[in-house]
Amino acid sequence: MTSIFSPIPFVAHSGATLPFKIDCDGLTDDDIAALAAIAVRRLPSFSNAVGIPRGGDRLAAALQRHATHINRHPFLIVDDVLTAGGSMTEFHNRFSIPPVGLVIFSRIDLAADPALSWIRPIFTLAPWIRK
Repeated sequence: MTSIFSPIPFVAHSGATLPFKIDCDGLTDDDIAALAAIAVRRLPSFSNAVGIPRGGDRLAAALQRHATHINRHPFLIVDDVLTAGGSMTEFHNRFSIPPVGLVIFSRIDLAADPALSWIRPIFTLAPWIRK
């Protein structure tokens, strides 16, 4: 089984070197289903869930059963780990109706960045991380 947290330096998609790696491939299908059930309670209605390729695909699939398929509801963009917000922002800009974002883990304090206020983390690691 893959560990979710590895205490080894890691180069993120953003290019930043981080002191540990978060690998959500270590989460079981039951873990993902439980995270989807937790998240749905805190999310507005959404028309469809779309995952950031690879990282968000499993959670998006689990959330899809909660989608309304009503066009006036926003899309839900899903990823596993948010480090700088680049991938989420890239997907955000593809939609005509502002989407809602969801990540399992956020490495940053989203409340401190108004440009990312549309993203909701299930878990936030930001207060514990030192640069």
